[in-house]
Amino acid sequence: MRIAPLLAVLCTGCGTQVIQLLPDGAADATMDGTLEASSDGGGGDSNGDAAPAPGAGKIGCGSVPCSIAMMEYCCLQGGDGGPSETCQTTGGACTGGRIECDEPADCLSMQVCCFEPAQPWVQSSCHVDCTGGGGTRVQACRTQSDCTTGTCQVRACTGGFSIQSCAPIPNVCP
Repeated sequence: MRIAPLLAVLCTGCGTQVIQLLPDGAADATMDGTLEASSDGGGGDSNGDAAPAPGAGKIGCGSVPCSIAMMEYCCLQGGDGGPSETCQTTGGACTGGRIECDEPADCLSMQVCCFEPAQPWVQSSCHVDCTGGGGTRVQACRTQSDCTTGTCQVRACTGGFSIQSCAPIPNVCP
């Protein structure tokens, strides 16, 4: 099954999933819900190489992960060519979705990363739990063990991008 611009699993053989925002056609979903980088010319950068796995303290953002330690976040914005992802520093002018984390390990101890709608995008930030936000927040995940409820999976969103979360965001990332 082909998934449009998405958060892709780039870790093979290590038993964990990692997410990375990639352009359209850069990954395929497998039957178990994980993703693999495609060999049909998709990839995380202009050379066709797979994008580096972001890991804790990094936010997947196109082919270049943003550094939380450097006060960076990923800005999702749209245009005629579809969504674009760029690293910006805190205080930057982002007119789209502001992704400040993409997994629990990006947050302080006793916090989790939560996605919530920011039409037509999503935004993310760290919270004690994801119960606030008027009931629209969902927990970001890398593996099923990150989820207190729900199923960790990639969800295609209406803005032409995807997130990996424990639950869908109705009408945005079903």
